[in-house]
Amino acid sequence: MLFEMPDRSVDCLVTSPPYYGLRDHCPEECGQEPTPVESVENLRAAFAEARRVPADDGTCWPNLGDGYARGVDHDQRQPVVWPHSRRRVPPKNLLGNDMVPLA
Repeated sequence: MLFEMPDRSVDCLVTSPPYYGLRDHCPEECGQEPTPVESVENLRAAFAEARRVPADDGTCWPNLGDGYARGVDHDQRQPVVWPHSRRRVPPKNLLGNDMVPLA
């Protein structure tokens, strides 16, 4: 686990955090927060912790992307219960612009 790693102990950190509401890993994991704002806050906190792990000349490569809203009946890995804010987005809409509050 990241929290158990010593400071400045790795040369390269590569991670692909769960996208908001995309997969049903388990209810307590990142990506299953009730709102996009809470999801971004959890990612921010995780990367604040990750910042201490790479060596002074190390790198951190987060794999972040966008995804399209879609119906729940197409893929068994989709969450059984979608986060409320995800349910309001019509299918085929990109979700990335939901991740940043405009106010």
